[in-house]
Amino acid sequence: MLEIHPARSGLLTARVGGAYLHSPYDPEAEARRFAEGALAGACPATVLLLGAELGHAGRAILRLCPGTRLLPVYYSAELAAHGPPGWSSAGRETLLEHLRRALTDAEGLAVLEWPASARLFPQASREARRQTAQLLRELRGGLATTAAVGRRWLANCLNNFLGIERVLSATLPPTSQPILIAASGPSLQAALPALGSLRERIALWALPSAAECLQAYGLVPDLVVLTDPGWYGLAHLFPLRAVGAALAMPLSAATGAWALAGGVQLLAQEALYEQALLAAAAYPAPVVPPQGTVAATAMALALRRTPREVIFAGLDLCYQDVLGHARPNLFERALEDGSDRLQPLHHRRFAWALAQAPRRLGGGARTGLALETYAGWFADRAADPRLYRLLPSEVALPGFQPLDLSGLSRLLAHPEPAGTSRPGSPPAALPAQPGYPDRPHRLGILRSLLQDWQQRARRLASRVEAAGDPAALAEDPLAASLAGHFDAARLAESRRTMRTRGPQAAAAAVAALLEDLGLFLGERRERLEGPP
Repeated sequence: MLEIHPARSGLLTARVGGAYLHSPYDPEAEARRFAEGALAGACPATVLLLGAELGHAGRAILRLCPGTRLLPVYYSAELAAHGPPGWSSAGRETLLEHLRRALTDAEGLAVLEWPASARLFPQASREARRQTAQLLRELRGGLATTAAVGRRWLANCLNNFLGIERVLSATLPPTSQPILIAASGPSLQAALPALGSLRERIALWALPSAAECLQAYGLVPDLVVLTDPGWYGLAHLFPLRAVGAALAMPLSAATGAWALAGGVQLLAQEALYEQALLAAAAYPAPVVPPQGTVAATAMALALRRTPREVIFAGLDLCYQDVLGHARPNLFERALEDGSDRLQPLHHRRFAWALAQAPRRLGGGARTGLALETYAGWFADRAADPRLYRLLPSEVALPGFQPLDLSGLSRLLAHPEPAGTSRPGSPPAALPAQPGYPDRPHRLGILRSLLQDWQQRARRLASRVEAAGDPAALAEDPLAASLAGHFDAARLAESRRTMRTRGPQAAAAAVAALLEDLGLFLGERRERLEGPP
């Protein structure tokens, strides 16, 4: 039972089940003591305040740190009405969705919780902490990934734009069949015989790491979805070089897709320079925002492509004992090829599994930080009646309906239109994009864009330095996007410099970064000079 009434000081307090959420005497003084103790003299750039009921703690934080950005999270929609604007369960979006919109990085972020809210709303507190932990994993993982491969994303965009010749239509025809997406978890092997017998009733898609396993069982996917920028992303697809499987990928994915026979449908993601390349080629790529895992990108695309069910096979998101993938698989083969009497295969597998998935889930399943982050992308999405998961692992994904092999057969019992592919047969050729520019035209586009981007980076460097404030970076979002991928670590460090040493020092660091970006773009343009 919730009661709201004035405290002795005249400010509101509340009781939940007979216990006070705030002091019945002076809630403001109590909140001030909490803020002083929690912040310990520091003023974070952002405070995420969990259990911000009635708003006393949030207002105390802002009085101590007027420049701090406050993100209140309320466990009670009724109590949220009395505090600063924030998230509560009365809204349409989940807390994780709200935080993904509100926070783009974790620099200068402090996460606090009002102790009485945690005690009196235990279930809401646990769920808020879980979703906050998922958000922090995503932010830290995203920054680490961008810092490690952001420059490769940029280079891949340039190389793929120039190198990919057979570009498929941006509006590929929808399918009336269910789409089954093959991931490479160990459970995929148990599903393969059933997939072979039911192949004519499904549109078969694959993630790159599942391609070799499908091919070994005589199954050729209609489409492979690729987002990984590294060599291994494309190396998984070498077994499909001659069979004509089509590829869907952003320009930032691994280079070398021009060696595949099936052609490429290009996807648009969030990088403004990637969108600029596609716009210059007049290619209206479907927009599929980056999801953190290729499986989520494939799912988003599949839900658009069919009105029927979207079924995942091999979406385990965990190791089973020492096995992380269905076999054959490039990673598993690398372990096998490097084994000898001093490094036995089982030892190598155990060491790899322990490094990647050190925590046991029960049974033979194991997980780790990266796998938990990927699972979190799926676990927090709303349930969709079209989403199914075949032979699900111990990792719970509430938004998917579980499906066993007999259930799959019943789901696909209805006959499909004639003309669908048979097991092992190559997929039907998909239409090319009409009017897509040829290589000499693309070369001219690339030279022109690189020159423009170089000039923009240098102009922006001058403006940032003259203003003495890195906020001037927002004056050119495209150049800022280039800088963020060119050197994400330096850009993140500039935000810390801004907080600790002030705008002048941060502006100098950002201006230097933009100058280096200009040199990089100039060098890339020089490589393209000369005959096509």
